Amino acid sequence: MSYVRLLCLAALFNYPFLAQAQVQWSLSTDIQSQYVAPTLGVVLHDRPVVQSSLTATFSNGCFVNLWGSKSFHGERDALDFGNEVDYTFGCGGTFDGWGWSASVSYFDLAPSSMPATTSFRVRWS
Repeated sequence: MSYVRLLCLAALFNYPFLAQAQVQWSLSTDIQSQYVAPTLGVVLHDRPVVQSSLTATFSNGCFVNLWGSKSFHGERDALDFGNEVDYTFGCGGTFDGWGWSASVSYFDLAPSSMPATTSFRVRWS
């Protein structure tokens, strides 16, 4: 992980609107027989992986998430997605009885031949 990304995450925790908030932590780890993209149903890695998620949720509705997938077989060819790290920052809440959240994610797909990507997501429920 680059020092720039680590410093950005550390800065988020020291940002004034987050410093005042209470923090709830959650950690999960799953061992999967293969890595299947949850929304696409596409197999991204055809061998076993361990996938972990660490989330800090603040009382003001903001959250920071670090998610990773690690192949049991180490690094493979450049088209493989078994080794991936995702960094997400977002906020959510309610408006007129509707739930909402907005987040920005950075997907580090190393050692894939694809460059790292960023996405912005807004949800209403």
